[in-house]
Amino acid sequence: MSYRPPVDVGRYVESVRERVQLAGFRQETPPKGAILKARRREAKLTRFGIVETVVVISDVYSQPSPDQFRAFGSDSVRSALEGKSRIPRGLGSSLVVYPVVIGDGISDELIGFVRSYVPKHWAIV
Repeated sequence: MSYRPPVDVGRYVESVRERVQLAGFRQETPPKGAILKARRREAKLTRFGIVETVVVISDVYSQPSPDQFRAFGSDSVRSALEGKSRIPRGLGSSLVVYPVVIGDGISDELIGFVRSYVPKHWAIV
């Protein structure tokens, strides 16, 4: 079984681009395999410092595999860390990363992986 989303990828990415810009994100050069990367830095008293939020959207994968899914998440975090402020994480700053994988179909294998996957990092310190 395979699921094919009825989405125009170009319109979706442009809508995300507009929304993140309105939310105060600035676009950055996306890492390899991505078509959008945007970052927002905010001072948050409730978090005792600077919170950096990064959104990374992949190129379109044809039936993405669990390995591609996992690798894109790791690459997104690595890319977000490269542009992070110099304030140490956990001591005045935090980092939130939203990696978004776009696929032109979702295999049963990927559905099973997502249902059972537990992220390595709930928080990056």
